[in-house]
Amino acid sequence: MILKIYALIAALFYCYNQSIASNILKCEIIDNPIIEGDTSIKIHSAKPLLTKPNVLVIYLDDCRYDVFGANGGPQFFNSPAINSIANEGANFRWCFPALSLCGPSRASIVSGLYPHHHGVYNNAILETFPHTTLAEIMHDNGYFTGYIGKYGFQKFPVPGYDYYCQSSSDDYLDAGYQYNSPNFQVISGHKTEVLTDKTFEFLSQVPAGQKFFLFLAHKAPHVPYDPRPVDEGIFNDDTMPFPANFPGYTANAPSHYVDCNATYQTPDDVSENYRDYFELLQGAEWSVDTILNYLSTNNLLDSTLIIFTSDNGLLIGEHQLSGKELILDPSIRLPMFIRYPLWFSPNTVITTEMAMNIDIAPTVLDAAGITNTFNFDGVSMHSLASGAVHRQELFYEYFFRDGCNPTFQGIRDFSYKYVTNQCSTTVGEFYNLVLDSLETYNLINDPTYASLISLYEIKLDSLKNYYGYVNLSDTTLDCFLYNPDSSVYTFTYPIPDAFGNYTLQAYPNPVNNIITVAVNSQKKGMADLVVRNIYSQILFHHKFSLSTDSSFTNVNVASYPAGTYVIELTVNGKTQSLRFIKE
Repeated sequence: MILKIYALIAALFYCYNQSIASNILKCEIIDNPIIEGDTSIKIHSAKPLLTKPNVLVIYLDDCRYDVFGANGGPQFFNSPAINSIANEGANFRWCFPALSLCGPSRASIVSGLYPHHHGVYNNAILETFPHTTLAEIMHDNGYFTGYIGKYGFQKFPVPGYDYYCQSSSDDYLDAGYQYNSPNFQVISGHKTEVLTDKTFEFLSQVPAGQKFFLFLAHKAPHVPYDPRPVDEGIFNDDTMPFPANFPGYTANAPSHYVDCNATYQTPDDVSENYRDYFELLQGAEWSVDTILNYLSTNNLLDSTLIIFTSDNGLLIGEHQLSGKELILDPSIRLPMFIRYPLWFSPNTVITTEMAMNIDIAPTVLDAAGITNTFNFDGVSMHSLASGAVHRQELFYEYFFRDGCNPTFQGIRDFSYKYVTNQCSTTVGEFYNLVLDSLETYNLINDPTYASLISLYEIKLDSLKNYYGYVNLSDTTLDCFLYNPDSSVYTFTYPIPDAFGNYTLQAYPNPVNNIITVAVNSQKKGMADLVVRNIYSQILFHHKFSLSTDSSFTNVNVASYPAGTYVIELTVNGKTQSLRFIKE
């Protein structure tokens, strides 16, 4: 017996040391199959120990994808903290909501479901939400959970949170909060600062040895435009962005675009709104900066999965339109930055896959090592980035909610966008995103696109079937197309001026066999020209010397599969690109 005990202790000591040295998952005491009645140690196959991360999901309200430097935002808006999440991790350049509206988007974020599955399609506040949320899952798996900020679709308290400080009202100053209580209490101060203070309070209350899961949902930069006093006027001397597609639609214009959403009348309107918008964003940058500093100081930064995004985008003057809901890109494109060193090396940029807000829940579960048995509509963004799964077509939905935007569905890929609106007459939209990324020309009646439109009708129906679409608001409106036009539209190809001394164009576009790439230069130098497919694989590579005139390169694309391709020209470390379609 004594020898048996010594043998057991020795085996345990050996197993402990081997576990540390080789990351063995676990040791298990079993009956020895050789020596009857003896006890020994079973060492499971070598498998790395996975430490569950802390999780911090930060999302803003009505934040466009293109305001941050990581996505080519304006130079006057310096947001190093928010940019660092992208630059030290992954930047999903193409990210979208399932429905671009506060309540439905927030319900998708916490549930991983499309609105037609979770049932929230407007901004009404529900008494209950009949679906398992991410907080409940994380709480059941040992996380200390919190929600701070705007929930936007359900009355608090809601299941799954150990800590909450919730306010969905529009006011920024001295707002009412449900602060660990169903009753509202006024907390003095600006909402951006209050929510940041409560974030630190939550972090200070995380029990020792326990991981945390936190949603921080800022109100900024949503209207009303009431920034922190310290941020008022800081951009008064800066020139605001102005949309190149400011003029309204003149042909094939959906009536609800013109009648319901066209609110910007002058360039000054756009500049004034942008200036207020960036003042609120400056407060969000301050908040993220202080939180990241706290995590770094407390040695929590690299062990925390940080996701930064928005509930939806926002139209600010494009086609003289405002708001969200519509399927136009400024309304539906989101920032999606993820910092998690275990998954992503710095400066990871994903340009060939489409992420969505329904992917947040499965991404968090993936990082936490929690088995996904919850029938999410989304997928892990880690799987998207690694190529384990693909999404190169967006299914977007919207449901009539007592306004004048009709129920509609749309499909967007990297080449085209097709929309069908539930109107009393046929009201469709079709945009060539390769030749018209600003979505200026609705080609729905152009006869040269008829067969392609029919194809996208089929593709849209396939996506609806795939996602189990259910029409939650089956109401037909009396909408129509203003100035219907069935003439053939011919796109022109202006030479861009992105290089200053070097400009790039390609023709014909679309192309069947030979595409000519023209580089116009004012200086001599070496140029690097590549053609990539949508997976960023290089199909053509040519180095050549630039003259002070024009250089022409013919590329034979006859063998390329039909689809979208990218031409990249690099000169002196700067790259200019354009897309073309192979028919």
